[in-house]
Amino acid sequence: MDKIFHKFFSAAAVMLAAVACLLTSCSSDSQDVARQLLSTVPSSAGVVAVIDTESIIDDAGGAEFLKKLVRERSGKAKADEMFKVWDPAPVVVFYDGGYLYMTTHLTNASAVMAQMERTDKVEFTDQDGVKCNDKFAVVGDQLWMLLSGGTLNPTNIKSYSKLSQNRSFASSAYCDDLLKEGEIAYICDIHAMYEMSAGVSNSQYGSLAMQMLFNDASYIAGGINFNKGKAEMTSKVLTSKYKMAEFQLPTGKVDTSVIKMLSSNTQHIVAINIPKSLVRKVCDIGKTFGGIPGEVEAAISPIDGTIVLSFDSKLRNAEGIISVNGSASALSKALSNQNLTVAEDGKYLRINEGDATNGTLIPSEMASAFKGAVAGYVGEAPFLPGATMTAMYYVEHGGLLMKMTVKTPGSDNFLNYVLKQMQ
Repeated sequence: MDKIFHKFFSAAAVMLAAVACLLTSCSSDSQDVARQLLSTVPSSAGVVAVIDTESIIDDAGGAEFLKKLVRERSGKAKADEMFKVWDPAPVVVFYDGGYLYMTTHLTNASAVMAQMERTDKVEFTDQDGVKCNDKFAVVGDQLWMLLSGGTLNPTNIKSYSKLSQNRSFASSAYCDDLLKEGEIAYICDIHAMYEMSAGVSNSQYGSLAMQMLFNDASYIAGGINFNKGKAEMTSKVLTSKYKMAEFQLPTGKVDTSVIKMLSSNTQHIVAINIPKSLVRKVCDIGKTFGGIPGEVEAAISPIDGTIVLSFDSKLRNAEGIISVNGSASALSKALSNQNLTVAEDGKYLRINEGDATNGTLIPSEMASAFKGAVAGYVGEAPFLPGATMTAMYYVEHGGLLMKMTVKTPGSDNFLNYVLKQMQ
């Protein structure tokens, strides 16, 4: 998980430096511009994201801060040249036909192309009405950039620019919702998402797993907002009709009193409620794949309720508490065989590995963060020094809603803090 979030926030910061830094503010009709951009995105696109550049620039410290950053990284002459021709506009990113694109509106397309030819040493040629090179294309007042590998195909760009309304994402039933999701709003087709991350041959396995967990799982959607000292992200699984997909496994809410039973301060806390009905469901699912070994079923069968684990910063020392119902001798034996220290404590099993955990998080104070959640995490943000992360899963409208918050120290806005870390 930490690699995924590290890649995401690194990519977001790079995009700010490379694209958003070129924008000074966003016009009042930015949502209309975003909708127009979405009319050039095919309805079949596997991933669609809308970026509110005006709000993000403000979050990152304002236009002057970002201009300063670009000047430091690209040189004053090149940066000043860019600032002369780039005007504010929303950005749309989409994945189609195996390629990832970014597109935005230009106020003065000819000036932008001339500037790019001077500073980046690229040449635009006219290909049947599409002015393009290997990575960029311009049709009218709209710019496309190929973000993935390969060479930009002008035929594809021309096709996008001439999409009929009913073949574009602007006609999607989710278009209005997407524009309200956040400063960065996204929707991903689950098949396309796994294709991008795991390749075509493995995408079917990921999709199959999602279908086992959710009824009619078709999309993952959500948004990201950047605020003073924190970033907030939401994510949910949607059906083919863009409704919350029903989560098909039994759930229960985390008992925060179990978290308070942890005896030592720590750096990472993970908690989940596993009701006995879920254990039975897992065993039943296992039978369709040849069955779960008897000793494993015997070990997990007494689990019933909240499980909490805590770790130190190096993940070497750990403490855990498992809620059980009935004889837990088989589970105790299985855990002991993994070189864990196990002790029965009424309806709980206490487990330890290594020395006592040590850290800045006090379990009794962190427990409230898990209120109402079926599972969650509190601890260090492994991809951002000095930051903490909270990620919680809640049952809403029968589906699962993930809410993540990354907090940074000090009074800086989150993006400002991230960009300073990159300097």
